[in-house]
Amino acid sequence: MNKKRLYLAYCVLGLMYLIVKIVWVAAGYLHPGAIAHGAIPAVLTVIVGLLGIKEAGKSTGWSWRHRLMLAMPILAFVITPLFMYLKQGSECWLIQGRLSVLVVYELLALGQVALTSIAALRESRR
Repeated sequence: MNKKRLYLAYCVLGLMYLIVKIVWVAAGYLHPGAIAHGAIPAVLTVIVGLLGIKEAGKSTGWSWRHRLMLAMPILAFVITPLFMYLKQGSECWLIQGRLSVLVVYELLALGQVALTSIAALRESRR
């Protein structure tokens, strides 16, 4: 898999943040305002992924764009549970379908970290 495909997969995983929220809202587990909460990490990670695709043809090494690609999913991984806890309260933040959204978000973030790490390993071998 070449670099552009890795970054494209990163963007697809970024879009999944929004798609997951839309599916859970359509199923009735979350309120419609949750779509906006899913759009924030989706838009940010897709923008960062597109910046990575733009740079993929250049052999510039491990740039600030790659570091940002690694930082974004880590931030999503850390901020999502905290945001859900603060938004929902201590009693109900893991009920009514929210635990499954949290698990999916965390898996998406880990997938993005893995893709970025693979790209970094390939870059370091050159």
